[in-house]
Amino acid sequence: MDKGYIAPEAALKKLRVAKGLGQAVYIYGATGYGKTELVRQYLSRRRCHYISCAEDAAGLMETAEAAQEAASHSSGKEKEAQPRPVMVVDDMHLLKNAEGRKAVLSLAGRSDIWLILICRSPIPAWLMTEIAFAAVGLQVRLDTLQGEIQTAAEVLASFEKDVREQGAVQLLPNIGALQCRLALYQGDKEAVSAWMGQAPDEDREFCIMERYRYLTKVRCYLSLGEYLKAQALLEKLRYYTEKCRRTYVRMEVCLLSAIAKYRTGGAWKEEFLSALKEACSYHFIRLISEEGAAAQELFAEAGKGLLEKEIPDREWLSRLTEETGKVAVRYPVYLKGQLAKAPDFCEVALSVLRLQAEGKSVGKIAQELSMKEATVKYHAKENYRKLGVSGKADAVLAARNLGIL
Repeated sequence: MDKGYIAPEAALKKLRVAKGLGQAVYIYGATGYGKTELVRQYLSRRRCHYISCAEDAAGLMETAEAAQEAASHSSGKEKEAQPRPVMVVDDMHLLKNAEGRKAVLSLAGRSDIWLILICRSPIPAWLMTEIAFAAVGLQVRLDTLQGEIQTAAEVLASFEKDVREQGAVQLLPNIGALQCRLALYQGDKEAVSAWMGQAPDEDREFCIMERYRYLTKVRCYLSLGEYLKAQALLEKLRYYTEKCRRTYVRMEVCLLSAIAKYRTGGAWKEEFLSALKEACSYHFIRLISEEGAAAQELFAEAGKGLLEKEIPDREWLSRLTEETGKVAVRYPVYLKGQLAKAPDFCEVALSVLRLQAEGKSVGKIAQELSMKEATVKYHAKENYRKLGVSGKADAVLAARNLGIL
């Protein structure tokens, strides 16, 4: 991340050298129109598509999504021939409110769009640090997928040191989550367990601002064989994605849910194919391929015939399976499947569960076990909690998947 005044030509050169890897460059020290016009002319000469952004956060994101939508309708070769979108934010009052900052940070972490910020005075250091984190996070992901996980870890460790020196403590939880994801790729169960000790408790209070750490926790559950806990957390995240229309996160939730259901013997193909179809419509590759061996299991089980029937874009599907295979080879222990951990049940609780599976009512179970109906209801409720479900039918299904019944 560059600080201080940057001439338009120098800024664009840095963007070109960075190849769009989430690097945001800002330019300050001059009035708006003259600087913006210089940048626009320079972009047009370099076959970059200049996009003048709207004046509010909603307009900014709509502009970005429109650019992405236009690109998604192009074939692979056509897409490569198209100029790279460069969004120029030249109205810095956007950074004075939470929604505007959120929109700018979101764009700073995307690899399909380059971002230039223009203002008359320097951007606050704390905000520059957050923008830098979006870029560092993307670089760490890319290094990891290329097999350079040691480089990724060093980049993240260096950035964490800078963050601590600058006192930007609000970034430390997500940095820790990203470090945990690197540990998952390396199969470092000790580091994963240590991070889980400080992870947010979704059962005590579910806060959607912690979604990145929740998604990291889902992957930890999958790695540790706690599939029912993973599924319970994913259902909470799914509700958020549908209510708030968070497309990218919804696809991620569908994919992870399919992995969890596959490993517990549940119906997984519909969710898996849904995630693939939507990812294909946006030409997303890394969303799926970064799950490596965990996703490759589903590809193999689904079979080439079904995948080609459901996914019409053969070129995209071929690239996806190739990239997923590479990640699986580089990190064979990532989210490696384990036997699902069965919750501990006392003999009475198991008896209640077995009788429920036979279709008996609370009254008949109480009579057969010589106990009060209130006691039966207590054991049933505890069984539901341990299995991560909300009703009898789901409890019986989950118990059978785990081999308890």
